[in-house]
Amino acid sequence: FMLINSNEKKLNSNTQISKSDKFNLLIIDDTFPSPKSGFRYIEFTTYLQEFKKSVIITSGKNIESLDKKSAAIIVQEYKEKFPNLSHKVILESKKIHIKSTDLVYLTFLNNTFAILPKIESAKAPFVFTLYPGGGFLLNDPICDHKLKRIFSSPCFKKVIVTQQVTYDYILNKGMCSKEKIQMIFGVVMPEISKTDLFTKKHYWGFDKNRMDICFMAHRYTPYGKDKGYDIFIDVATILHQRYKNIYFHVIGSFDSKIINVDTLGDHIKFHGSLDPEDFDNLFKTIDIILSPNISGQISPGSFDGFPTASCIEAALRGSAIFAHDEFNSAENYFTNEKDIVLIKYDTNDIIDKIIFYYNHPAALKEIGKNGAHRVKELYSLETQMDPRVNLLHKLAYTEEPLKNIFFKIFKLNIQWKLHSILNIFKKHI
Repeated sequence: FMLINSNEKKLNSNTQISKSDKFNLLIIDDTFPSPKSGFRYIEFTTYLQEFKKSVIITSGKNIESLDKKSAAIIVQEYKEKFPNLSHKVILESKKIHIKSTDLVYLTFLNNTFAILPKIESAKAPFVFTLYPGGGFLLNDPICDHKLKRIFSSPCFKKVIVTQQVTYDYILNKGMCSKEKIQMIFGVVMPEISKTDLFTKKHYWGFDKNRMDICFMAHRYTPYGKDKGYDIFIDVATILHQRYKNIYFHVIGSFDSKIINVDTLGDHIKFHGSLDPEDFDNLFKTIDIILSPNISGQISPGSFDGFPTASCIEAALRGSAIFAHDEFNSAENYFTNEKDIVLIKYDTNDIIDKIIFYYNHPAALKEIGKNGAHRVKELYSLETQMDPRVNLLHKLAYTEEPLKNIFFKIFKLNIQWKLHSILNIFKKHI
């Protein structure tokens, strides 16, 4: 592709990219390189490393709300961490015209729909990941219109979906042909260290005489009903009446004023929003993460990925996931009562399951350990990134005569590069 910008001299001096440069991969986003959006940080950095001729254009419009810093500062910090990639990251909130390209990559429905006219004008092939959120709603006429418009574009090449409900939805509605859908369950996660955190893990009924249950989420609705915060407080209130050695923790943008918790006294603690480096210390004492999510609360048709990123973070550190699986997403990926506990969106059901494991701490410990191993399998960088990078390489280098040789070299280097990116990410966030 080639970029034409109204402030071309400034752009070229900052990025060393001229309007005559061509690239194999163009990424367009609105949040990168915020480290608070960990999946973007890891995924996009990997692409910039793997594609010699690649660049990302970020508007940065969502950065300040996440980082409390300006987009310019966050971009500069990223360039200092990755000096070899600094010329590949362009902060641009004004109009950028795509003249030609090999491949464009985007994430989320609204981002893709917004840039589609420019992509088509340039006749540039594109791939996008259809994550939950970002304008994607089930059985919503406006959303369906956007999806059909994107899938009918002559420039559309492939969509990556991360949930079975998403795959079934676009396929069963006849929006997209099966051969153009790539199913990659889950999301790219910044992994925890390779050291054995189980040596530091404290378990209910073994080396501690209290059970600790947490709730972790961002608040998008007044009472957090989409994440099940109201159910969590109901469960905590009832359990506290029966057991004085069960304690509750809330991580995220919630406080004691959202829903009255006076009856819980010092048995509930609000930790606020935490950075990833704080998770190791917190979750070493957490036995259960409770996730009674429900769809359609933010808006009709809205839904979360399963399990949530918060659940994955907790499970990586040996905390057992107790989650509501509204769309049967666990099938083929998790096994109930082995590496996860599936709950109903029902206070009594949740309480019954927690009481069972309160009385069977060995079983709870085993689920936590099994869950950690399973999550590491599903969300390792290799599992998540190999198919993504392979797909983009295949589409970006379709005319490359030496592509077979390139792929052999690529496969030898991908694992080393993924872990190099991860180590830098963990060191500097």
